[in-house]
Amino acid sequence: MSGDSGSETALAELWEAYRREPTSEVREVLARHYIGLVHHTAMQLKGRSRHLDVTDLAGAGTLGLLRALERFELGRGQAFSTYAVQCIRGAILDDLRERDRLLREVRARARRIAVARSRLSAIHQRSPTPAELARELDLTLERYGEWCDEIGAFLGGCGSSSEVPAEGGAAEPLGERILLDGERRGEVRQVLSTLPPRQRQVLTLLYFDGLSGREVAEAMGLTESRVSQLRRRALEEMRVRLGDAGARRSA
Repeated sequence: MSGDSGSETALAELWEAYRREPTSEVREVLARHYIGLVHHTAMQLKGRSRHLDVTDLAGAGTLGLLRALERFELGRGQAFSTYAVQCIRGAILDDLRERDRLLREVRARARRIAVARSRLSAIHQRSPTPAELARELDLTLERYGEWCDEIGAFLGGCGSSSEVPAEGGAAEPLGERILLDGERRGEVRQVLSTLPPRQRQVLTLLYFDGLSGREVAEAMGLTESRVSQLRRRALEEMRVRLGDAGARRSA
Protein backbone atom coordinates (compact mmCIF):
# COMPACT_ATOMS: atom_id res chain seq x y z
CA MET A 1 0.00 0.00 0.00
CA SER A 2 2.79 2.40 0.96
CA GLY A 3 4.48 1.63 -2.38
CA ASP A 4 1.34 2.58 -4.29
CA SER A 5 1.01 5.74 -2.22
CA GLY A 6 4.61 6.69 -2.94
CA SER A 7 4.12 6.07 -6.65
CA GLU A 8 1.00 8.22 -6.71
CA THR A 9 2.82 10.99 -4.84
CA ALA A 10 5.72 10.87 -7.31
CA LEU A 11 3.28 11.04 -10.23
CA ALA A 12 1.47 13.99 -8.67
CA GLU A 13 4.79 15.78 -8.20
CA LEU A 14 5.69 15.05 -11.82
CA TRP A 15 2.41 16.55 -13.01
CA GLU A 16 2.96 19.61 -10.84
CA ALA A 17 6.45 20.06 -12.30
CA TYR A 18 4.98 19.72 -15.79
CA ARG A 19 2.29 22.30 -14.99
CA ARG A 20 4.91 24.79 -13.80
CA GLU A 21 7.27 24.19 -16.72
CA PRO A 22 6.09 21.82 -19.49
CA THR A 23 9.51 20.73 -20.72
CA SER A 24 10.03 17.97 -23.25
CA GLU A 25 12.01 15.98 -20.67
CA VAL A 26 9.13 15.84 -18.18
CA ARG A 27 6.65 15.16 -20.98
CA GLU A 28 8.75 12.17 -22.07
CA VAL A 29 8.70 10.74 -18.54
CA LEU A 30 4.92 11.15 -18.36
CA ALA A 31 4.53 9.57 -21.80
CA ARG A 32 6.48 6.50 -20.66
CA HIS A 33 4.24 6.23 -17.61
CA TYR A 34 1.04 6.27 -19.68
CA ILE A 35 2.27 4.31 -22.73
CA GLY A 36 0.24 1.29 -21.60
CA LEU A 37 -2.91 3.23 -22.54
CA VAL A 38 -1.65 3.34 -26.13
CA HIS A 39 -1.12 -0.42 -26.39
CA HIS A 40 -4.44 -1.16 -24.67
CA THR A 41 -6.35 1.11 -27.07
CA ALA A 42 -4.47 -0.25 -30.09
CA MET A 43 -5.45 -3.79 -29.10
CA GLN A 44 -9.09 -2.72 -28.87
CA LEU A 45 -8.99 -1.22 -32.37
CA LYS A 46 -6.85 -3.80 -34.18
CA GLY A 47 -9.94 -5.36 -35.76
CA ARG A 48 -10.59 -2.13 -37.67
CA SER A 49 -7.86 -2.91 -40.22
CA ARG A 50 -6.85 -6.16 -41.89
CA HIS A 51 -3.59 -4.67 -43.17
CA LEU A 52 -2.09 -3.13 -40.02
CA ASP A 53 -0.82 -4.75 -36.86
CA VAL A 54 -0.93 -3.42 -33.31
CA THR A 55 2.51 -1.82 -33.71
CA ASP A 56 1.27 0.31 -36.62
CA LEU A 57 -1.78 1.43 -34.65
CA ALA A 58 0.35 2.15 -31.58
CA GLY A 59 2.51 4.49 -33.64
CA ALA A 60 -0.47 6.72 -34.35
CA GLY A 61 -1.72 6.28 -30.79
CA THR A 62 1.56 7.51 -29.36
CA LEU A 63 1.13 10.77 -31.25
CA GLY A 64 -2.32 11.03 -29.69
CA LEU A 65 -0.83 10.52 -26.24
CA LEU A 66 1.73 13.27 -26.81
CA ARG A 67 -1.00 15.64 -28.00
CA ALA A 68 -3.02 14.79 -24.89
CA LEU A 69 -0.06 15.70 -22.69
CA GLU A 70 0.35 19.01 -24.50
CA ARG A 71 -3.32 19.96 -24.25
CA PHE A 72 -4.42 18.56 -20.90
CA GLU A 73 -5.35 21.15 -18.28
CA LEU A 74 -4.86 20.19 -14.65
CA GLY A 75 -7.57 21.18 -12.23
CA ARG A 76 -10.48 20.71 -14.65
CA GLY A 77 -11.80 17.69 -12.73
CA GLN A 78 -11.08 15.11 -15.45
CA ALA A 79 -8.61 12.28 -14.98
CA PHE A 80 -5.75 12.44 -17.47
CA SER A 81 -6.11 8.75 -18.36
CA THR A 82 -9.72 9.34 -19.45
CA TYR A 83 -8.74 12.31 -21.59
CA ALA A 84 -5.68 10.51 -22.98
CA VAL A 85 -7.67 7.47 -24.13
CA GLN A 86 -10.01 9.78 -26.04
CA CYS A 87 -7.04 11.43 -27.76
CA ILE A 88 -5.29 8.13 -28.45
CA ARG A 89 -8.41 6.55 -29.89
CA GLY A 90 -9.09 9.63 -32.01
CA ALA A 91 -5.53 9.65 -33.37
CA ILE A 92 -5.68 5.97 -34.33
CA LEU A 93 -9.06 6.34 -36.04
CA ASP A 94 -7.86 9.47 -37.88
CA ASP A 95 -4.81 7.54 -39.08
CA LEU A 96 -6.98 4.65 -40.28
CA ARG A 97 -9.25 7.05 -42.16
CA GLU A 98 -6.26 8.74 -43.79
CA ARG A 99 -4.80 5.38 -44.81
CA ASP A 100 -8.17 4.37 -46.28
CA ARG A 101 -8.32 7.64 -48.23
CA LEU A 102 -4.82 7.11 -49.61
CA LEU A 103 -5.65 3.51 -50.50
CA ARG A 104 -8.74 4.66 -52.43
CA GLU A 105 -6.63 7.19 -54.33
CA VAL A 106 -3.99 4.59 -55.13
CA ARG A 107 -6.60 2.09 -56.32
CA ALA A 108 -8.16 4.75 -58.53
CA ARG A 109 -4.76 5.46 -60.08
CA ALA A 110 -4.14 1.75 -60.58
CA ARG A 111 -7.47 1.50 -62.42
CA ARG A 112 -6.56 4.47 -64.63
CA ILE A 113 -3.24 2.86 -65.52
CA ALA A 114 -4.96 -0.45 -66.27
CA VAL A 115 -7.49 1.27 -68.57
CA ALA A 116 -4.71 3.20 -70.34
CA ARG A 117 -2.63 0.04 -70.75
CA SER A 118 -5.60 -1.85 -72.18
CA ARG A 119 -6.41 0.95 -74.64
CA LEU A 120 -2.82 1.38 -75.85
CA SER A 121 -2.30 -2.38 -76.13
CA ALA A 122 -5.35 -2.59 -78.39
CA ILE A 123 -4.10 0.28 -80.55
CA HIS A 124 -0.47 -0.82 -80.90
CA GLN A 125 -0.95 -4.58 -80.55
CA ARG A 126 1.83 -4.70 -77.95
CA SER A 127 2.44 -3.68 -74.36
CA PRO A 128 2.82 0.10 -74.07
CA THR A 129 6.03 1.62 -72.79
CA PRO A 130 6.11 3.70 -69.59
CA ALA A 131 6.55 6.84 -71.70
CA GLU A 132 3.44 6.00 -73.75
CA LEU A 133 1.42 5.33 -70.62
CA ALA A 134 2.59 8.61 -69.08
CA ARG A 135 1.47 10.53 -72.19
CA GLU A 136 -1.87 8.74 -72.24
CA LEU A 137 -2.45 9.68 -68.60
CA ASP A 138 -1.25 13.26 -69.19
CA LEU A 139 1.59 12.79 -66.69
CA THR A 140 5.29 13.44 -66.79
CA LEU A 141 7.40 10.30 -66.85
CA GLU A 142 8.66 11.13 -63.36
CA ARG A 143 5.14 11.58 -62.01
CA TYR A 144 4.08 8.29 -63.60
CA GLY A 145 7.00 6.63 -61.81
CA GLU A 146 5.79 8.14 -58.52
CA TRP A 147 2.32 6.69 -59.14
CA CYS A 148 3.88 3.27 -59.67
CA ASP A 149 5.95 3.61 -56.51
CA GLU A 150 2.79 4.38 -54.53
CA ILE A 151 0.84 1.57 -56.15
CA GLY A 152 3.71 -0.82 -55.49
CA ALA A 153 3.83 0.16 -51.82
CA PHE A 154 0.07 -0.23 -51.27
CA LEU A 155 -0.95 -2.92 -53.76
CA GLY A 156 2.27 -4.72 -54.66
CA GLY A 157 2.43 -3.76 -58.35
CA CYS A 158 1.63 -1.17 -60.99
CA GLY A 159 -1.32 -2.56 -62.92
CA SER A 160 -0.63 -5.95 -64.45
CA SER A 161 3.12 -5.55 -64.04
CA SER A 162 5.59 -3.09 -62.59
CA GLU A 163 5.86 -0.57 -65.40
CA VAL A 164 8.08 1.89 -63.62
CA PRO A 165 10.47 3.65 -66.04
CA ALA A 166 13.73 1.76 -66.30
CA GLU A 167 16.98 2.84 -67.90
CA GLY A 168 17.59 -0.73 -68.96
CA GLY A 169 14.31 -1.48 -70.73
CA ALA A 170 12.66 -4.63 -69.38
CA ALA A 171 15.33 -5.23 -66.76
CA GLU A 172 13.65 -3.41 -63.90
CA PRO A 173 10.26 -5.18 -63.92
CA LEU A 174 12.16 -8.48 -63.91
CA GLY A 175 14.30 -7.31 -61.01
CA GLU A 176 11.22 -6.25 -59.09
CA ARG A 177 9.47 -9.58 -59.66
CA ILE A 178 12.54 -11.39 -58.31
CA LEU A 179 12.63 -9.09 -55.29
CA LEU A 180 8.99 -9.83 -54.49
CA ASP A 181 9.34 -13.60 -55.04
CA GLY A 182 8.50 -15.11 -51.65
CA GLU A 183 10.24 -18.40 -52.45
CA ARG A 184 13.57 -16.58 -52.85
CA ARG A 185 13.21 -14.27 -49.85
CA GLY A 186 16.29 -15.62 -48.04
CA GLU A 187 18.44 -15.37 -51.16
CA VAL A 188 17.08 -11.90 -51.87
CA ARG A 189 18.00 -10.65 -48.40
CA GLN A 190 21.49 -12.08 -48.74
CA VAL A 191 22.08 -10.32 -52.06
CA LEU A 192 20.39 -7.17 -50.77
CA SER A 193 22.99 -6.96 -48.00
CA THR A 194 25.76 -6.65 -50.62
CA LEU A 195 24.31 -3.52 -52.27
CA PRO A 196 25.65 -0.02 -51.58
CA PRO A 197 24.05 1.37 -48.40
CA ARG A 198 21.70 3.86 -50.04
CA GLN A 199 20.44 1.40 -52.64
CA ARG A 200 19.90 -1.22 -49.94
CA GLN A 201 18.01 1.27 -47.77
CA VAL A 202 15.73 2.37 -50.62
CA LEU A 203 14.73 -1.21 -51.49
CA THR A 204 14.24 -2.14 -47.84
CA LEU A 205 11.99 0.85 -47.17
CA LEU A 206 9.96 0.33 -50.36
CA TYR A 207 9.54 -3.44 -50.50
CA PHE A 208 9.97 -4.70 -46.94
CA ASP A 209 8.72 -1.75 -44.87
CA GLY A 210 5.98 -0.73 -47.32
CA LEU A 211 6.80 2.99 -47.57
CA SER A 212 5.80 5.03 -50.60
CA GLY A 213 8.37 6.78 -52.77
CA ARG A 214 7.50 10.09 -51.15
CA GLU A 215 7.90 8.67 -47.64
CA VAL A 216 11.28 7.16 -48.52
CA ALA A 217 12.43 10.52 -49.89
CA GLU A 218 11.42 12.25 -46.66
CA ALA A 219 13.01 9.57 -44.49
CA MET A 220 16.33 9.71 -46.36
CA GLY A 221 16.40 13.45 -46.99
CA LEU A 222 16.42 12.99 -50.78
CA THR A 223 14.26 14.14 -53.68
CA GLU A 224 11.72 11.66 -55.01
CA SER A 225 13.49 11.61 -58.38
CA ARG A 226 16.75 10.63 -56.63
CA VAL A 227 14.94 7.84 -54.77
CA SER A 228 13.51 6.62 -58.09
CA GLN A 229 16.99 6.66 -59.61
CA LEU A 230 18.49 4.70 -56.71
CA ARG A 231 15.61 2.25 -56.92
CA ARG A 232 16.18 1.59 -60.64
CA ARG A 233 19.89 1.03 -60.17
CA ALA A 234 19.35 -1.22 -57.17
CA LEU A 235 16.76 -3.37 -58.95
CA GLU A 236 19.05 -3.79 -61.94
CA GLU A 237 21.90 -4.80 -59.64
CA MET A 238 19.61 -7.25 -57.81
CA ARG A 239 18.51 -8.76 -61.12
CA VAL A 240 22.09 -9.30 -62.25
CA ARG A 241 23.35 -10.69 -58.93
CA LEU A 242 20.37 -12.98 -58.37
CA GLY A 243 20.65 -14.18 -61.95
CA ASP A 244 24.32 -15.01 -61.41
CA ALA A 245 23.47 -16.84 -58.18
CA GLY A 246 20.82 -18.88 -59.96
CA ALA A 247 23.26 -19.79 -62.73
CA ARG A 248 25.85 -20.96 -60.19
CA ARG A 249 23.26 -23.14 -58.45
CA SER A 250 22.33 -24.80 -61.74
CA ALA A 251 25.95 -25.45 -62.72
